[in-house]
Amino acid sequence: MSFTDVVRAFVMSSTIIMESYDVFLMGSFVALPGFVQEYGIVNPAKPTEMVIATKWQQALQMSGQLGALIGVMIAGPITSRIGYRYATLLGLGLLNLFIFVFYFANSLGVMFAAQLLEGIPWGIFIANAPAYCSEIVPIKLRAPATQMLQMFWAIGSIIVGAVCYSYSSNLTDKSYRYVITCYVPRHIH
Repeated sequence: MSFTDVVRAFVMSSTIIMESYDVFLMGSFVALPGFVQEYGIVNPAKPTEMVIATKWQQALQMSGQLGALIGVMIAGPITSRIGYRYATLLGLGLLNLFIFVFYFANSLGVMFAAQLLEGIPWGIFIANAPAYCSEIVPIKLRAPATQMLQMFWAIGSIIVGAVCYSYSSNLTDKSYRYVITCYVPRHIH
């Protein structure tokens, strides 16, 4: 077991932070005042209040998960062909591209499509991180590496809560756009 093995296991597992961040992001995202002000409709029960339409809340919540399902299904063939490291790098590159689309989206429909596309790399991460930690890392690291996955899932949810809280008082479009950019992958190796 070398230091490189430990770093690789850590980096492969840390992709789960991004996946967790976004799963929890969409639930908080639709409540950000800047987002509601930009894309909301008048609440029929309280005409002085804006809300995101229920159909869009549901669509934005499920689109990433639908994309992740697609990503999980294609992760095996891609990983078999190019390996764990390059499949992860491919996922990270695609995720950057799709975050770019999401960041500059000017309608809920484009955000839905961007979330769907972002889900595909998450599916690759969901499939590859546990498999890598349980099959590829040295035997002495397998238990801690797979336990890290659960810890990283929790870390992603904590980060999204803190980020959304810090931008909750901002009423401009920057409030929700900055929240999107917080999970741009910064650990490409």
